[in-house]
Amino acid sequence: MTRWSIGDLAKASGLTVRTVHHHDKIGLITASERTLSGHRRYTPDEVRRLYQVRSLCRLVLCLEEVRLALSHSDSRLTAEVLLPAYSIARHRRVR
Repeated sequence: MTRWSIGDLAKASGLTVRTVHHHDKIGLITASERTLSGHRRYTPDEVRRLYQVRSLCRLVLCLEEVRLALSHSDSRLTAEVLLPAYSIARHRRVR
């Protein structure tokens, strides 16, 4: 199975390494593996979750709202997750 380094993941996702570290630190994504020297390694499922976080952030959700949205799904961005998130984002834009 392919494992991603934090640098490769940051480059592929368009985020900075610092942002990926922050998402890891606050529990939005978690590297399931570490090398002997302590470097994070991300699995395809964790990469998918980072892209979900990015997508929800683009809807103008704060990180806590992203965490709540993803905690109620089975790791897929389903209608039951996206519709309330879209509603929140739309309401913010109207203000």
